[in-house]
Amino acid sequence: MKYIPIVALIIVAVLPARAFGQGSDFLMDKPKKVEKKKYGWHPMLKTSGTVSWANSKDVVGQTDGSTWNLGYILTGQLIYLSKTGHEWKNDLGWQLNYVKTPLFDQFSKSLDNFEISSAYLYHVPKINWMGPYAQLGLKTSLLDGYMINATGADLTIRYLDPKGNELRQATIVAQDSVDMTKAFAPTIIKQSLGAFVKPFERPWAKPYIQLGGGAWEIYGRGGWTLADDAATPELEIKEIEDTVQIGAELNFAMTGTIKKDINYGVKANFMLPFYTTSDTALSGMDLLNMDFEFKAGYKLSKFVSVEYSFKAVKIPLVSEKWQIQQGIVLSFNATLIEAPKIPAKKIKMCPCEKVNAKPAEVKPAEPPKTTTEPKTDPATPPAEVKPADPATAPAPAPADDTTPPAEVKPEAPANP
Repeated sequence: MKYIPIVALIIVAVLPARAFGQGSDFLMDKPKKVEKKKYGWHPMLKTSGTVSWANSKDVVGQTDGSTWNLGYILTGQLIYLSKTGHEWKNDLGWQLNYVKTPLFDQFSKSLDNFEISSAYLYHVPKINWMGPYAQLGLKTSLLDGYMINATGADLTIRYLDPKGNELRQATIVAQDSVDMTKAFAPTIIKQSLGAFVKPFERPWAKPYIQLGGGAWEIYGRGGWTLADDAATPELEIKEIEDTVQIGAELNFAMTGTIKKDINYGVKANFMLPFYTTSDTALSGMDLLNMDFEFKAGYKLSKFVSVEYSFKAVKIPLVSEKWQIQQGIVLSFNATLIEAPKIPAKKIKMCPCEKVNAKPAEVKPAEPPKTTTEPKTDPATPPAEVKPADPATAPAPAPADDTTPPAEVKPEAPANP
């Protein structure tokens, strides 16, 4: 008989706070806004909460009573940008969720996910969309974890070591809980080093890719995980083993905004270890660690949004089964620290030239006109010039016959 804890049957109603920035309209027929990079520090801190309640009475196929779902989300970011191409990015996230159903009398923790990461990126000059990176991250749970026996009967549990050998057995009664993990258990520390690529950035899509080598350290800290065997009537739980893994790592992330009100985000993480300290029979692709996450949200107002989340994780050295969580919730958001706004400059779209258009005719400039030149009207024809009439010309003066001619004397000879 296979026992499944009631917590796994509850739809997890927790989503990260809105971490997608609102972009400008990306339609090509409108002026685009060109954002200038603002260098220096960029802090951001947001919080949001979710609450849902449902009650049923005398409904066929349902248990009478109330169902509560309470969630809390904290999201933070601190980024430093340098003019010389250096970038330091720090992220913080905490998701906490509690549920209560008519099947048990107390609130039960269904999700507790705390993550922090710090990454250094160097943008190569002239090709600042790529470069080397180094990253350090931590993932754990801040509160104790437990499982409630909601089967309505006594439940026998077999405790197994990491190799599958039985350590002991215990029996718990209905409505009783079993301690599974302590605070900060399990803790996974990740380090990676390699190259990053940002192919392009548009409001509707901002892809980001990392490829390199990484190391994972998993600390179970005395925690347990479900490893039930359907062939046995008992419920098996297995001790989490402390391990170290070294191998190749590939990370992909993309976020975007569609029509300013719809945001989405996609993440995928793959880590194939080439070396591990675990004494396991798994090898090759069976050791591949995979982590997928998808989020989408629709903004109803400044403080209220409807969001959907899907998450699937498989870490074979922790659990060989897929850990799947998804949910749709109405979340209430509040910004505690808002990132500084980056000024945007509108660029007017210039009219495009027609392909078959003829070049405009350029006329030479006319020489400047002198002030003495008489002004003429272009519409007035030039005056007609007629030759002079000889009859009207003045007659020459007549010669005077009484005036004697001038006397001319001969020149005297020179003296000898």
